Amino acid sequence: ALAVAGLVLLLRPWEPEALTGAVALGAGLGLASALAYASLVFVVGRLAPRLGPARTMGYHALLSAVLLAPLSLSGLHEVELSDLGLIALAALLPGVIAGVAFVRGLALVGAAKAAVLAFVEPVVACGVGWLVFGEALPPIAWLGALLVLGSGVLVSWPASPPLHTTPSAATQSSS
Repeated sequence: ALAVAGLVLLLRPWEPEALTGAVALGAGLGLASALAYASLVFVVGRLAPRLGPARTMGYHALLSAVLLAPLSLSGLHEVELSDLGLIALAALLPGVIAGVAFVRGLALVGAAKAAVLAFVEPVVACGVGWLVFGEALPPIAWLGALLVLGSGVLVSWPASPPLHTTPSAATQSSS
């Protein structure tokens, strides 16, 4: 709930420009990304123990290629031979390596923690927009970013042991 509240404050959907033009398109694409991420978590969580992280991400990559092909084929003629090395590097680093790390991490932290930690992605996007593109971030957006980051810290913090322990039945019977 804290992360969702922070995300709402960060993105400020009540502002008039939030529902028009490029902002609305970005919000729609963000929603599509969130739905794809949610489905990925559910599918990967079930497939990875059976297939392993690398094979699971391989199937993910094939499905993604099929879904994205209609969007990319129209610009295929613009790709030059010198671009292929950069495309291969982009596929390897954020694609394969990050994907396998995500699958392994998901097995370690679980879907609930991973979901809260995924809320950091829009914070990073807004931070890049502010730093690189000079987009304005009003104080309420900063507060939202802090709430999202704080919720990430809360779910990542190690659980503390219980303060009071009760003796077990075996310990009581032996005394």
